[in-house]
Amino acid sequence: AVRDWIYKEMVVRLENRGRWRFRLCLEERDWLPGVSCIENLHKAVYNSRKTVFVLTSPSGCSHESGVVRQAFLLVQQRLLDEKVDVTVLVLLDL
Repeated sequence: AVRDWIYKEMVVRLENRGRWRFRLCLEERDWLPGVSCIENLHKAVYNSRKTVFVLTSPSGCSHESGVVRQAFLLVQQRLLDEKVDVTVLVLLDL
């Protein structure tokens, strides 16, 4: 259900409509296979103007929470270094 919402609603509304279009970086669509998770995260964060996290449950599995923690650290480091990033957190209640 979350994947459908992301592709049918979020992607359509942010990438395809209106005067202000955004380019989203989705793990299953845009991350390079064979490249480590941290390298893909680094590229996504440093090539973006805004970082948006969509989480389906606060507990999540340990892998997902580790990825989110790494991403937040990258975003925080970029903010400290360049003062150019904004983080948006979207929590979906299922």
